[in-house]
Amino acid sequence: MDTELASFAVSYLQKKGASFVESRMESREEQGFMLKNSNPEIAGFDETTGIGIRFILNDNMGFATTNELSKTRVKNAMDRALNLTKSSSKIGEKIDFSTSKSVKDKFKVKQKVNLLDLEPGDKLKVIKELDKSVKEVDNRFFSISDTLLKKHYTNSEGVSVYSEIP
Repeated sequence: MDTELASFAVSYLQKKGASFVESRMESREEQGFMLKNSNPEIAGFDETTGIGIRFILNDNMGFATTNELSKTRVKNAMDRALNLTKSSSKIGEKIDFSTSKSVKDKFKVKQKVNLLDLEPGDKLKVIKELDKSVKEVDNRFFSISDTLLKKHYTNSEGVSVYSEIP
Protein backbone atom coordinates (compact mmCIF):
# COMPACT_ATOMS: atom_id res chain seq x y z
CA MET A 1 0.00 0.00 0.00
CA ASP A 2 1.42 3.35 -1.06
CA THR A 3 0.89 5.43 2.10
CA GLU A 4 2.46 8.45 0.37
CA LEU A 5 -0.81 8.81 -1.52
CA ALA A 6 -2.60 9.59 1.76
CA SER A 7 -0.04 12.30 2.57
CA PHE A 8 -0.40 13.69 -0.95
CA ALA A 9 -4.17 13.98 -0.46
CA VAL A 10 -3.78 15.86 2.83
CA SER A 11 -1.23 18.35 1.46
CA TYR A 12 -3.14 18.85 -1.81
CA LEU A 13 -6.38 19.79 -0.06
CA GLN A 14 -4.58 22.02 2.42
CA LYS A 15 -3.09 23.94 -0.54
CA LYS A 16 -6.61 24.27 -1.92
CA GLY A 17 -7.75 25.96 1.31
CA ALA A 18 -9.11 23.12 3.45
CA SER A 19 -8.81 23.89 7.17
CA PHE A 20 -8.80 20.19 8.10
CA VAL A 21 -8.13 17.04 6.05
CA GLU A 22 -8.05 13.35 6.90
CA SER A 23 -7.22 10.47 4.64
CA ARG A 24 -7.97 6.79 5.22
CA MET A 25 -6.52 4.06 3.04
CA GLU A 26 -7.45 0.41 3.26
CA SER A 27 -6.24 -2.74 1.55
CA ARG A 28 -7.82 -6.16 2.07
CA GLU A 29 -6.46 -9.50 0.84
CA GLU A 30 -8.79 -12.48 1.23
CA GLN A 31 -8.74 -16.19 0.44
CA GLY A 32 -11.55 -18.65 1.04
CA PHE A 33 -12.28 -22.32 0.44
CA MET A 34 -15.40 -24.46 0.88
CA LEU A 35 -16.18 -28.17 1.02
CA LYS A 36 -19.65 -29.58 0.40
CA ASN A 37 -20.00 -33.25 1.35
CA SER A 38 -16.23 -33.81 1.00
CA ASN A 39 -16.03 -32.09 -2.40
CA PRO A 40 -14.24 -28.77 -2.92
CA GLU A 41 -16.90 -26.35 -4.13
CA ILE A 42 -15.70 -22.77 -4.08
CA ALA A 43 -12.37 -21.05 -3.85
CA GLY A 44 -12.13 -17.29 -3.75
CA PHE A 45 -9.20 -14.92 -3.92
CA ASP A 46 -9.77 -11.19 -3.68
CA GLU A 47 -7.82 -8.01 -3.13
CA THR A 48 -9.52 -4.64 -2.70
CA THR A 49 -8.02 -1.24 -2.01
CA GLY A 50 -9.33 2.26 -1.67
CA ILE A 51 -8.93 5.70 -0.16
CA GLY A 52 -11.44 8.00 1.51
CA ILE A 53 -10.67 11.67 2.14
CA ARG A 54 -12.74 13.92 4.37
CA PHE A 55 -12.10 17.66 4.61
CA ILE A 56 -13.44 20.97 5.87
CA LEU A 57 -13.59 23.82 3.35
CA ASN A 58 -15.36 27.12 4.07
CA ASP A 59 -16.78 25.53 7.26
CA ASN A 60 -18.43 22.76 5.19
CA MET A 61 -17.47 19.10 4.99
CA GLY A 62 -16.46 17.44 1.75
CA PHE A 63 -15.68 13.83 0.95
CA ALA A 64 -13.82 12.09 -1.88
CA THR A 65 -13.26 8.41 -2.43
CA THR A 66 -11.81 6.12 -5.07
CA ASN A 67 -10.57 2.58 -5.43
CA GLU A 68 -8.19 3.55 -8.23
CA LEU A 69 -5.02 4.42 -6.35
CA SER A 70 -3.04 6.65 -8.66
CA LYS A 71 -2.22 10.30 -7.97
CA THR A 72 -4.21 11.34 -11.03
CA ARG A 73 -7.38 9.45 -10.00
CA VAL A 74 -7.14 10.61 -6.37
CA LYS A 75 -6.58 14.22 -7.49
CA ASN A 76 -9.58 14.01 -9.86
CA ALA A 77 -11.81 12.66 -7.07
CA MET A 78 -10.65 15.45 -4.74
CA ASP A 79 -11.23 18.14 -7.40
CA ARG A 80 -14.80 16.91 -7.91
CA ALA A 81 -15.39 16.92 -4.15
CA LEU A 82 -13.88 20.42 -3.85
CA ASN A 83 -16.26 21.76 -6.50
CA LEU A 84 -19.28 20.14 -4.83
CA THR A 85 -18.26 21.42 -1.40
CA LYS A 86 -17.73 24.96 -2.70
CA SER A 87 -21.13 24.89 -4.42
CA SER A 88 -22.95 23.57 -1.37
CA SER A 89 -21.24 25.98 1.04
CA LYS A 90 -23.92 28.57 0.24
CA ILE A 91 -26.59 26.38 1.86
CA GLY A 92 -24.55 24.18 4.20
CA GLU A 93 -24.26 24.45 7.96
CA LYS A 94 -20.98 25.18 9.69
CA ILE A 95 -19.06 22.03 10.60
CA ASP A 96 -16.11 21.81 12.93
CA PHE A 97 -14.24 18.86 14.44
CA SER A 98 -12.72 18.66 17.87
CA THR A 99 -8.96 18.79 18.05
CA SER A 100 -6.86 15.90 19.27
CA LYS A 101 -3.24 15.34 20.12
CA SER A 102 -0.97 14.24 17.30
CA VAL A 103 -0.08 10.56 17.28
CA LYS A 104 2.28 8.66 15.02
CA ASP A 105 2.16 4.91 15.38
CA LYS A 106 2.53 1.66 13.48
CA PHE A 107 1.36 -1.74 14.64
CA LYS A 108 1.01 -5.23 13.29
CA VAL A 109 -0.74 -8.21 14.80
CA LYS A 110 1.84 -10.99 14.63
CA GLN A 111 0.82 -14.37 13.28
CA LYS A 112 2.43 -17.60 14.43
CA VAL A 113 2.00 -18.82 10.85
CA ASN A 114 1.39 -16.32 8.07
CA LEU A 115 -1.89 -17.55 6.60
CA LEU A 116 -1.20 -15.89 3.26
CA ASP A 117 1.98 -17.97 2.92
CA LEU A 118 0.12 -21.28 3.28
CA GLU A 119 -0.59 -23.18 0.09
CA PRO A 120 -4.27 -23.61 -0.85
CA GLY A 121 -3.85 -27.39 -0.44
CA ASP A 122 -2.81 -26.90 3.20
CA LYS A 123 -5.96 -24.88 3.89
CA LEU A 124 -8.17 -27.46 2.19
CA LYS A 125 -6.48 -30.18 4.25
CA VAL A 126 -7.71 -28.51 7.45
CA ILE A 127 -11.37 -28.57 6.42
CA LYS A 128 -11.05 -32.06 4.90
CA GLU A 129 -9.91 -33.35 8.31
CA LEU A 130 -12.99 -31.78 9.90
CA ASP A 131 -15.18 -33.25 7.19
CA LYS A 132 -13.79 -36.76 7.83
CA SER A 133 -14.74 -36.52 11.48
CA VAL A 134 -18.46 -36.16 10.66
CA LYS A 135 -18.89 -38.29 7.50
CA GLU A 136 -22.16 -39.73 8.80
CA VAL A 137 -23.84 -36.30 8.65
CA ASP A 138 -25.63 -35.47 5.39
CA ASN A 139 -25.31 -32.08 3.68
CA ARG A 140 -22.03 -31.03 5.28
CA PHE A 141 -20.51 -27.62 4.56
CA PHE A 142 -17.12 -26.53 5.83
CA SER A 143 -15.31 -23.36 4.92
CA ILE A 144 -12.06 -21.68 5.81
CA SER A 145 -11.04 -18.13 5.01
CA ASP A 146 -8.35 -15.67 5.91
CA THR A 147 -7.98 -11.93 5.53
CA LEU A 148 -5.12 -9.48 5.82
CA LEU A 149 -6.35 -5.96 6.46
CA LYS A 150 -3.96 -3.02 6.09
CA LYS A 151 -5.07 0.48 7.10
CA HIS A 152 -3.39 3.86 7.05
CA TYR A 153 -4.85 7.03 8.56
CA THR A 154 -3.29 10.47 8.37
CA ASN A 155 -4.59 13.98 8.89
CA SER A 156 -3.59 17.63 8.72
CA GLU A 157 -2.96 17.77 12.48
CA GLY A 158 0.03 15.43 12.20
CA VAL A 159 -1.67 12.14 13.07
CA SER A 160 -0.38 9.08 11.21
CA VAL A 161 -1.38 5.51 12.11
CA TYR A 162 -0.66 2.34 10.12
CA SER A 163 -1.95 -1.11 11.01
CA GLU A 164 -1.90 -4.68 9.70
CA ILE A 165 -4.43 -7.11 11.12
CA PRO A 166 -4.88 -10.73 9.95
